[in-house]
Amino acid sequence: MAPANRAAPSSDTVHLLIDEYRGRFPDQKLQVGFFHGGLPNDALLASCPGLPTRVSLNPADLDQREAKRLLEAGCTTIEIEMMTADPHVLRTCARPYTSHQVLRMGKGLKEMGFQVGLHLVPGLPSADVDGAIRDAAFSLSLSLIHI
Repeated sequence: MAPANRAAPSSDTVHLLIDEYRGRFPDQKLQVGFFHGGLPNDALLASCPGLPTRVSLNPADLDQREAKRLLEAGCTTIEIEMMTADPHVLRTCARPYTSHQVLRMGKGLKEMGFQVGLHLVPGLPSADVDGAIRDAAFSLSLSLIHI
């Protein structure tokens, strides 16, 4: 679901953007990305057939049914907006998941055939530099990450 202050793009807008970028960069391989607006609906996913598609999402927004829908629609990459692995910082930011849940989610997505990435956000409320370093080490130690 898109944030209240920002409307999700229409499938017509996605088509126009793809056509524009194909014209500007005819020799480049295009990829479509949907970032920070919730899960894209079927019309948006259908607006980019044949192109690799990535979706960046809050882990609380994704369940197995939605992951299957994304895969069937041609999505190739899921970027999980984990933010941090620190349980105290996750609670401070009112995130309704744990790093262990994100890890299980990432492994499950990889088993389904997705490439998986993690978004980390250093400097969150109640976070510190040591925590950011631990987050980076935690993320790099995972075998699910696509770099």
